[in-house]
Amino acid sequence: MTERIVGLLGRSPAIHPVGYRTIDTYVDALPESPPTFDHTNGFDAFRMLGNGPDPSLTIHGGRPVGDCAFVGTQAVTICDQLETGEPLTWASSNELVSTYLAYNRGRDVGANLSQLLAYWHTVGLPWAGQCVGYAGLNFRDPGEFWAGVNAFGCGYIGIVVTAAMQAQTQAGEPWDLTGSPLEREVRGGHCVVVISRTSAEGDGEVATWGMRQKFTARWFRSNVEEAHVVLTPSQVARKGNGYGLNLPEPPIRSIRSQRPGPGGLTNPKKEPEMPTKPKPAPTPVATGPTKENYVEEAERCALVFVTTFATSFGVTGAFTWRDAAAAAVAAATVAVNDVLPLSPLTSCIDGILSLVGRFVPAAATRLAVRKAARV
Repeated sequence: MTERIVGLLGRSPAIHPVGYRTIDTYVDALPESPPTFDHTNGFDAFRMLGNGPDPSLTIHGGRPVGDCAFVGTQAVTICDQLETGEPLTWASSNELVSTYLAYNRGRDVGANLSQLLAYWHTVGLPWAGQCVGYAGLNFRDPGEFWAGVNAFGCGYIGIVVTAAMQAQTQAGEPWDLTGSPLEREVRGGHCVVVISRTSAEGDGEVATWGMRQKFTARWFRSNVEEAHVVLTPSQVARKGNGYGLNLPEPPIRSIRSQRPGPGGLTNPKKEPEMPTKPKPAPTPVATGPTKENYVEEAERCALVFVTTFATSFGVTGAFTWRDAAAAAVAAATVAVNDVLPLSPLTSCIDGILSLVGRFVPAAATRLAVRKAARV
């Protein structure tokens, strides 16, 4: 049997950003999952990509890193390309680890899945471009979870790893709860990609550490902390995958229009409107900033401006408070002259606030804005 190597971890604790929604918000219903499926057709050539011992990794002194969340985005891309017939686009270990370290400004500190999904959606990744959208999956509901994985081809999930799971991995055994004392030894958070369902009870397989790893439904109920699905360019290129995700033209038009959640798939479906009594027309309110809210509005403009500037030009490490000040002055000027109405900015702030901290500390940005406000 091929040696099964346990790699590193690297998933930060799960968070639920304000406005982030599950898939049932966007679609009326997904087709029920079959009792078993494997849209990768048994593909077993996943790669470590720096998340463990990797001879092809030459940067970072050849040392593995906690890039499991980034490796997961590669696995999602490969799964979708396998089932849609698009060419496989692999990142090298050096490219993926370089991207991971740049994302964290040179630090090997792991990544949060929902924040990385927002980054993938708004900025993009070298091996996958920008994902079209993403949404949460209710992993506490087996029917909804497996329907989502079946429809979107795979599931991008966050789990808790124990010493028992590491031993089971090395022995070629499924992840399961057996009562071993090792189950109480928690090693940390990890990102894996669900790639198949192997039984009606909810057993399945994930891609992790360059291999396929089986798991039981009992383990799944205990050790999964978050789950997401991703709509990739490969699925859009083929107008779906034939397993439940069939996209009309243009893509996802069936997901009806309303205010989008931050980085979410697109606009959620409308809820039925209840009849209400007619209300008097509201008094018109100016949309531009006033003297009273100048600083607050300028600060919000600056955050958007700073993030947009930094991501557009790939600035990651050398972005100082002076750059923030320059951006704040420009943003404040825009606000004061009402060149760009502020109301549209509020709909996109949620999606990019999570990126601001990647480029400049929030405190420095606020300081720069307040300096600009006194100019």
